Amino acid sequence: MLVVGCGSGQEAAVLSDAFACEVIGIDNKSSQFLAEVPAKVTLIEMDAQRLDFPNDAFDFVYSFHALEHIADPGVACRRCGACWHRTRIFQRNAE
Repeated sequence: MLVVGCGSGQEAAVLSDAFACEVIGIDNKSSQFLAEVPAKVTLIEMDAQRLDFPNDAFDFVYSFHALEHIADPGVACRRCGACWHRTRIFQRNAE
C-alpha cells in the first residue's frame, strides 16, 4: 500500500496494522516523520508529483487531506494512477 501525504507516518502505521500489509508512506517533509514505525512501514521523503516507483507497484493507494497541499494535484493523481494496479480508491476531502 502507498500512503500519499503520510504526514508523521502514524496513519501509515495504523493502516499497516489494520490491513496486515506492508505500507510505504510518502510526504515532502521528512522532518515530521515519527522516529520509530512498525517494521512493515517505510517512510520516504518524496514529492507526490514526482513519484519514483515503477508502474503497477501497489495494490492500493491511499490519500486523505493531502491533495489540497500539492501544487498540481492533477499531476500527482496521474502519477499515483500509474503506480497502482488493483483497487483504485483515492480519497480527498474538499472544502
